[in-house]
Amino acid sequence: GRGGKGEGEGERGTEREAAMPPKKKAAEPEATPALDATTSAAEPPPEAKPTDVLELVTCRQKLQRTRQQQRDLQESNRSLRDALAQHKFEQAEIFAYLNKELVQKSKAVAQLEA
Repeated sequence: GRGGKGEGEGERGTEREAAMPPKKKAAEPEATPALDATTSAAEPPPEAKPTDVLELVTCRQKLQRTRQQQRDLQESNRSLRDALAQHKFEQAEIFAYLNKELVQKSKAVAQLEA
């Protein structure tokens, strides 16, 4: 995956989606009188083939599942980053405590040897 994401970057995708207006479907071209004799203005649009409709529905379902997985992974990533930050903080606290103890013990040993 990518490394080095800063704070809040996992949320940008949803903010961008919320800020963007919904996509408009391509407008049907208005019926205009035929410019040549081979086409007529009253010609109905071609009917969608069942296989095309099925493929479109399948693709939309797959897209919906993929977007849900993305949201789930972003949330998981956010919680893992929070846990990592907490562990790093605790590790630094433990390290500081152990160093302090080491200094105290070293001084005690030095006094006993003197």
